[in-house]
Amino acid sequence: MEITFAKGQFKIKGKTGSVLIGGGKVNIESDNNFVVDSAGEFEVGGVSVIGLGMGAYIIELDGLRICTLESKLTDTQLSDAGAIDISVSQTGDMEVLKPVDPWVAVTTAKMDGIESVAKYAITKDKLPSEFTTLCLTS
Repeated sequence: MEITFAKGQFKIKGKTGSVLIGGGKVNIESDNNFVVDSAGEFEVGGVSVIGLGMGAYIIELDGLRICTLESKLTDTQLSDAGAIDISVSQTGDMEVLKPVDPWVAVTTAKMDGIESVAKYAITKDKLPSEFTTLCLTS
């Protein structure tokens, strides 16, 4: 799977599908693009999206669980989110990113000591063994 950031949106491209994340919604790219902008569970073309409310979503793609968020999740949302492999957010606020307990936090906020990359490629078997943060550049 590859994660990139351009034009204010994250793009996550996997073997089984791809999504665009931005503006508080998830666009599942397919023959008939499907936009998720509310709470609930949705599955289109091998991509599963769980809307947690308040612009937070869990995306299941290529065996990975990705959480997209812009503000701190409530205790109920954290419980509903379950195990998360990767968080993606435009914020660099660790009080927002760390509570979901991902292996990798991908942000667009430049921070001292954080590696900046144009794209992040990852597979389930290549997840780091310790919490890692990186910054995507467009």
